[in-house]
Amino acid sequence: MDCANLQYCLDCYSKALGQLVNFEKSALSFSPNTYVYFRDEICSLFGISQVAGHDMYLGLSTFSMQNKRIQFGYIRDRVVKKLQGWKEKNFSQGGKEVLLKAMVQAIPTYAMSCFMISDSILKEIEAACPRFWWGSTPDHKRVH
Repeated sequence: MDCANLQYCLDCYSKALGQLVNFEKSALSFSPNTYVYFRDEICSLFGISQVAGHDMYLGLSTFSMQNKRIQFGYIRDRVVKKLQGWKEKNFSQGGKEVLLKAMVQAIPTYAMSCFMISDSILKEIEAACPRFWWGSTPDHKRVH
């Protein structure tokens, strides 16, 4: 890898768009397969610190895992937590519909624009919506 070419690309970007990379706020993480020599060279050239790994960035995982169910399980958990926080008895059907469409369907949208979310996660989110709509809980099943 030629660090000078990377520096050139960043310079062209900043000249074209008028935006600069703030290297003081930046951090790099590398693949385990990257040689230590290259890691040190890149970090020293740009003056950027090295971190073991970024957990999340803009609400999304920065590393792709083999098991998408584990990687995107937090989305399902956020939807279920949001639905449990609302008291379904306090909303009309119109209010429930607005909450489901505006809030619950919006939570996974950004992640879905970047990644393929597993079907099992999406099915669990879809199953949580009718439970909220009809007022079912794990202890009390309601017929609809």
